[in-house]
Amino acid sequence: MIRMLTGLAVADFRDRVRRPAYVVILGAAVLLGYVAVPSPDAKWMIMQVGDHRGIYNSAYVGMVTALASGLWITLGGFYIVRNSIERDRATRVGQQLAATPLRTSAYMAGKFLSNLMLLSSMLGVLALTALVMQLARGESRQVDLVALWQPFLLIALPLVAVTAALALLFESLPLLRTGLGNVVWFCAWLVIATAGQGPGLPLDGIGVNSVVKAMYADMVAQGVDVSGEFSLGLTYLDKPLELFTWDGFTPTADYVLGRVTMLLIAVAIALLPALWFGRFDPARVLQGQGRFSGMPGIADQGEDPAGVSQPAVIDEVPHLAGPSRPDVAAVLRTSPEPGPVALRMWAGEVRVLLQGVRWWWWLGAAVILVAGLSAPLDGVTRVMLPLAWIWPVLIWSRLGTQRHEHGP
Repeated sequence: MIRMLTGLAVADFRDRVRRPAYVVILGAAVLLGYVAVPSPDAKWMIMQVGDHRGIYNSAYVGMVTALASGLWITLGGFYIVRNSIERDRATRVGQQLAATPLRTSAYMAGKFLSNLMLLSSMLGVLALTALVMQLARGESRQVDLVALWQPFLLIALPLVAVTAALALLFESLPLLRTGLGNVVWFCAWLVIATAGQGPGLPLDGIGVNSVVKAMYADMVAQGVDVSGEFSLGLTYLDKPLELFTWDGFTPTADYVLGRVTMLLIAVAIALLPALWFGRFDPARVLQGQGRFSGMPGIADQGEDPAGVSQPAVIDEVPHLAGPSRPDVAAVLRTSPEPGPVALRMWAGEVRVLLQGVRWWWWLGAAVILVAGLSAPLDGVTRVMLPLAWIWPVLIWSRLGTQRHEHGP
């Protein structure tokens, strides 16, 4: 079982890293590491305490890079790994797995490990980038690898593991695996990024509270003014920040236990869909799921009144006699018509986007329109205008996915 699980995870991971998008992902990780440790005269900062920042030694560079990566990978990384199950469904690999003795729990565990490996590779690149940035900034040439890389293991890795598990959970739920899940996660991430830094949260929130306490303690010991608030996020600066020395913090046993608990929670979330996920088995999936679609020349499988699946039907291809060039009108089901191509293409795209839109979307659009026209100006700018921007996202997002949904 262990061999099958690791084989599934490694095979899925190898398939992803061979794609050009993976190189773009690693490049974005390097750019994030650069932004997290800007030059001393830069006009932005990722982490600061009031009007102060730490000297770029191993402890501070490792901490600020780990916090920035843990915060931003939870957002972008979710959208990177959330197509794992859908890819198996689209490539028909899932139907082959349904015929194997692989358990659903093992399948979910393998997909979770694959997601975690992909996101952890980004953390590995960021950890190396942190080392390079410390040497490049030159404020401290003394390298302490333990202080530099410890925050990646204790802070960033648990956050990445929870993200990998939640992406798998969203994919297994019919409602959240659609575009609605993307919007829900973005809103949830905003709550986590803001409220997760507050004191008194279970498991130390996102892991930053103990870090802040250690920084304040070191600043008090050095006689530095600690009246300012801790800030984590891209901030514009009017003037350069003052410096203080921070040598890191020693995690307590409770802190380490809390981070390990987050990893265990991530494993539980990843295995939870095994209770209802059908693993592409036609006898278990819901109606409308797991059916063949999007392949040219192959019709969807149907069911007779007795519930027995009917085999796929291959459409007949028109016979093209002779070596001469075939008539386009004879091949296409819809004969071409003369006229302005751009206008007809635009009208066709609009029809495709609006096809199948449910009644509740039109009702919501009407409510937003009426409320926007009747609400006061302050309410329009604060509430109705953002809603009007977000509401069409679920339809607009289909513009770039038509080929993947319906085939070439």
